[in-house]
Amino acid sequence: MKKHLFILSVAILILLLTLITVSCRKEAIPPKETTGNESQETEDKSTIDKVEEADIDKEEDKNEEAKDNIDKIKAAIPEAVAKSKIAFVSASHQGGSYDIYIMNGDGTNRTNITNTPDEGEFNPCFSPDGTKIAFDCDGTYQQIYIMNTDGSGRTRLTDLDELNENPCFSPDGTKIAFTSWRDEGPEVYIMNIDGSEQTRLTNNPPEGSGEPCFSPDGTKIAFSSRCSGNWEIYIINIDGSCQVNITNNPAPDLTPCFSPDGTKIVFVSYPEPVIDYEVPYEIYIINADGSGRTRLTDNSDDDMSSCFSPDGTKIAFVTGRDKIRIPGGYLSNDEIYLMNPDGSCQVNITNNPDGDDWRPCFSPLSN
Repeated sequence: MKKHLFILSVAILILLLTLITVSCRKEAIPPKETTGNESQETEDKSTIDKVEEADIDKEEDKNEEAKDNIDKIKAAIPEAVAKSKIAFVSASHQGGSYDIYIMNGDGTNRTNITNTPDEGEFNPCFSPDGTKIAFDCDGTYQQIYIMNTDGSGRTRLTDLDELNENPCFSPDGTKIAFTSWRDEGPEVYIMNIDGSEQTRLTNNPPEGSGEPCFSPDGTKIAFSSRCSGNWEIYIINIDGSCQVNITNNPAPDLTPCFSPDGTKIVFVSYPEPVIDYEVPYEIYIINADGSGRTRLTDNSDDDMSSCFSPDGTKIAFVTGRDKIRIPGGYLSNDEIYLMNPDGSCQVNITNNPDGDDWRPCFSPLSN
């Protein structure tokens, strides 16, 4: 028994000595000094964090300011424009067909009126009374169709083994001008709205002509042609007489559209003096006689497919400026914008990051 007590006492003594030794060693170790570099690194990290927080705040403020500006501009859209309709083409980034949609003139109430997964519809154009839409549809060959504005009553107007596209109603609603490739190259044709009496108006082989647009009084048609070796805007009488080049510009000029009063034409061209197919398209406006050429957009991505609102206060157009950054590059994101006829107050009215929107066409003024 005494032996066991002795052993236990010795063990306790050894444990106490060990604890005292460890405690002394800890006290002997001097505290780690903070070097100047470590202190500077801490200060630098704090500064970086503050800068990043400030940048985030600035970006949030910038986005909020941009949203407020857009809301103000949208609120300033004339009532006649907001109450009108815009037909346009849209396709999802996830694949699928090109469909024709209708929305209000301020971008609200977006509705798909074709919903054809196996076909693609393009280039919608409202009839003057706003009850019909002419368009072209792909298949074995692109053909011209007409339908009601809700997508019903779809009727084919052309039936040839050649491309037919870009329909445009005459102001009185009795005729449709369009582009047809049934000859040596594309040419402008005109027909009745039931597809009868298809008549060739232009004769500009081999490069041809296309993209017709009626003047508001119905006496003339503006179109683009390469008959001079370069794409230019021409005017022709509806009987095919008196073809006149009104641009005579070294850069290509395309897709003309008359203003409602017939005094102006808005169109697409490349910036001058650059003549380079790698530079973006921009929107221009001229007087109906070709004078007063004025650039309306100035953007690093294509601006195209322009048309006037029915009251002449706005121009709708397509732009690629809102492309989406993705790993390794960018994803196209064509949107429809509105702007004033002088190029000011450009605002996105589609805001559709899930797809591309093209070819806007306004309905006539609402009664």
